[in-house]
Amino acid sequence: MPSLARHHSRSTIHSKAMKPLFCLALLLAGVVFANVEKTIFTAPKPSPLQSYQDLFDDLEIERLSPQAPSIRTYALASFPSEEAPKGFENWFYLDSLKPGQRYEVRVCYLATQPTSFTLTTYTVSEILDSPSLISSLTTFSASHLPTLLERLDKDYRQNQQQHLAADEHPPSNPFALPPKLGHSSRQDASNRASTSALFLQVHAAADYFTVDKGLMENVPPVHVDVILDPYLFHLFPKSLLPTTVYILILAGIAWVISSFVWTGFEGVAGLSKKTKEIGRISLGSVVSRGKRKYESLDGLRRGLMEEREGGGRRRLRRLRGLLLTICSNVHVPLSLFPSAPIIGYVFH
Repeated sequence: MPSLARHHSRSTIHSKAMKPLFCLALLLAGVVFANVEKTIFTAPKPSPLQSYQDLFDDLEIERLSPQAPSIRTYALASFPSEEAPKGFENWFYLDSLKPGQRYEVRVCYLATQPTSFTLTTYTVSEILDSPSLISSLTTFSASHLPTLLERLDKDYRQNQQQHLAADEHPPSNPFALPPKLGHSSRQDASNRASTSALFLQVHAAADYFTVDKGLMENVPPVHVDVILDPYLFHLFPKSLLPTTVYILILAGIAWVISSFVWTGFEGVAGLSKKTKEIGRISLGSVVSRGKRKYESLDGLRRGLMEEREGGGRRRLRRLRGLLLTICSNVHVPLSLFPSAPIIGYVFH
């Protein structure tokens, strides 16, 4: 019993200690956000305006397609203002989309560059019907390339210095410029007619505060990965297929192991139940045997007492007979005996 009490007290202390940790984990789950923003859309039907693809080939914007589903680049950002409440506007071109196919575009960025992204897709006709979108697209195309070249050149110089400091050969390619639409792989008329295209608008708003005036006045470009991911059966992204298979394999293995563990628990529980039943039966038999022994001992005690009382009576009767015999053969007055009252009582 003392060991059981100590075990119960330890389990109680352990449960009390785990409650604050569990509550803290719930609070952290509410304030932690992933550094990924995405939008989900369905590819539209092919537009007749796509036959004028050459009009968009001179735009200096990155291109994504199922053949080239991801790019690593820099997104321009700014603090929200009255002119740009969502931040700076970045543009990407989504090409060779399968009509009716569900896609998602993800923008992954560094956690050290807090930025708020807003993703919106537009068809070619929506772009041509909106002068503001055309102006934004052309402005970005004109300003994006010089900024991107400057940033890539700066990264190249830093990498070159690191390689020289480590006595390594510097990289041969100074920087990899994302291909513009005119340099992308040309599609023939039949393939272009069977696919669709969209423009992706990405607003990037700086979401930080620092005492560094330089960072507050000039927001540096944000290093991002832009990923185009098709959906499988309109249920989940294709990139999650290996993870899904891995989880299913783990679930199957866990199910098999749990069945063995459950069988073992059932065996232990059944053995414990049988042990308790056997203990009850043995205890009942011990009690019944003890009761029978007690009853037999009580009967023996009573028998001994009765035998003792009966033996005393028999001895008195024998003594009485002996005295009668003596008195009948020898005539002696009883008053001569010192124990006359006792002898008289016996003869009575």
